[in-house]
Amino acid sequence: FEHLLSGVRATAGAKAGRYLFEVRVLERKAVDWKGGDWNDRDNVQAQGSLRVGLSLAGSSLLLGDGSSDQVFFYEDGAFSAPTPEVSRHHAQKVCKQPMASKVVALLLNLDAASPSASTVSLFLDGVRACAPQKLPQHLLGKALYPTISFKNLTLAVNVGAGGAQLRKLPFSCRMFGDLSGEDAETSRRVRPAQGSRYRVVVPVGLPSEGFFDFVDRFLEGNPEFIELSDRKIFDWCRKSGLKPRKIWNNNSKHQVKGSRDRPVIKFGAAGIDNRGV
Repeated sequence: FEHLLSGVRATAGAKAGRYLFEVRVLERKAVDWKGGDWNDRDNVQAQGSLRVGLSLAGSSLLLGDGSSDQVFFYEDGAFSAPTPEVSRHHAQKVCKQPMASKVVALLLNLDAASPSASTVSLFLDGVRACAPQKLPQHLLGKALYPTISFKNLTLAVNVGAGGAQLRKLPFSCRMFGDLSGEDAETSRRVRPAQGSRYRVVVPVGLPSEGFFDFVDRFLEGNPEFIELSDRKIFDWCRKSGLKPRKIWNNNSKHQVKGSRDRPVIKFGAAGIDNRGV
């Protein structure tokens, strides 16, 4: 999984007030390129990656995947606030310094009485790294949950158990772990009770005969299920920044194209191309 983004979201979000959470990189994994496509290492993009932001409950865990239900900062200090009209929002560099090995603090300000209401700010080692960034209009009035996407990193995340902060700010601010009841919203997705059973559905169908049309309809009516398929692996790779490569038939010199049922998975990374994922 060294080439793929992972994502995590808090189980509680804020719909009012002013709250903070912190992230710190503890370790960067050294990528082993042995067995991969050495000449295409820039395309593979297996270096460490960190994105820190906020998202809506039930939305994608991968910040920057084209969803408009999120706002976030890239590790280099760029800020992205996509909208439904322009989901592939061009990130703007708003911080002079990258996150690097600093303690990253993201502050959400939904306090209507504040001059910086409806904004999000980034602090590095307790020092403001950028001016408050406005939240998109379509996210106002909705609960926003701390969300982190990362690759090849070991992280420490602090939501403030007992109000503790890794780095103090020039002013006092409550942590997400200390959310006021009237400001909080809890995600509806909860872990099944201990001893309960999970359900697995294995659809069976003929290729190119509407199999995935059925899957799409099933997932729409049963959002608690998660699809595991080749097309989801392909989608995960692309959202992680990998670029699909073309494959040519040696005999006919025609490009080998996959189908909706079984896409061609070729990204120049051995662990993915041999379907090790």
